[in-house]
Amino acid sequence: MIFNWKYFIYFILIVTVAFCIYYFSPYAQSYWMIAILLALSLIKEGNTFSQRILLIAATGSVIAITSLLASLLAPSAFVLALYLFFLIAGGTWVNQSRNRYFFPTLLIGIFTIFAAIHSVPWSQEVSRLLFTMAATIIVLICQLLFWRNFFQYEINCRTQVLLRQLRFLTQEIFFCFLQPEYATNLYLFERRLHVKKKRFMQAFIRLRVIQANSVIILKLEKIYDILLDCAQLRRRVKDYHLFSLCLTEFKAISEELNKLFTTLSFTSPNSTADLEQTIYRLEETYLHVLQVTSPDPIVFLFFLSSLKELCKEVA
Repeated sequence: MIFNWKYFIYFILIVTVAFCIYYFSPYAQSYWMIAILLALSLIKEGNTFSQRILLIAATGSVIAITSLLASLLAPSAFVLALYLFFLIAGGTWVNQSRNRYFFPTLLIGIFTIFAAIHSVPWSQEVSRLLFTMAATIIVLICQLLFWRNFFQYEINCRTQVLLRQLRFLTQEIFFCFLQPEYATNLYLFERRLHVKKKRFMQAFIRLRVIQANSVIILKLEKIYDILLDCAQLRRRVKDYHLFSLCLTEFKAISEELNKLFTTLSFTSPNSTADLEQTIYRLEETYLHVLQVTSPDPIVFLFFLSSLKELCKEVA
């Protein structure tokens, strides 16, 4: 996890503002602002900065409205229970269809239930409403002050997530070559590979939203295409026992790719000497063993060609 000291400063700023307002405010409901400020400052959802701004504004506005309604309906237990039921049911439906909104909907539910339990007179309820909107505006202002840092931090985080998914995908591809059970458990292995590809594409799309046509996107897209071409070896080989003849080489290549993707740099050259050495050993095995024993040795030649292309791409 990347530590962002500027985000830490942003959070400290929010906390300082909240407690200053609480300390100097003469209103009894000023504590409500502290809770709203701290809660809204933790919202990080949204593919872009503008989406996060809109989400924070919408969450604060909905909390203000739902809390006001809950307090007004508090005298009637049946109506309040019905209101909370539909509110929580709606939040559950949103989470099922858009699970990234789990935290905002959770905040709405918590503050609404709290307002229902601790109902106050109308004058203080208006103060709660004003404090909620003021807290929302303060968080939005602080977001705007740090927007450039949030944008770069988001890029770094999503790039790290994408590289992690790339490592998982690479490991799953080579599991198909390394595990003798692949032939007898074809559906299981293919299902796991499909899940890893899906997760990679989800992370890829999330990064592409904020970094379209960048060097990182183009490079990772090319690497992904080459890896999928390498994965075709499992379909091209008819006799899966051939994989046991080069098990050591496959394992070494998988480990080197994992190391390479862990430290992959997009701004400076990457060392591929160890990976090239393992590919050379596989090529030696191909020339002396697979070319003789395999009924269709050219499929391994295609695999070696893809690996060499991968080396050139990540170098």
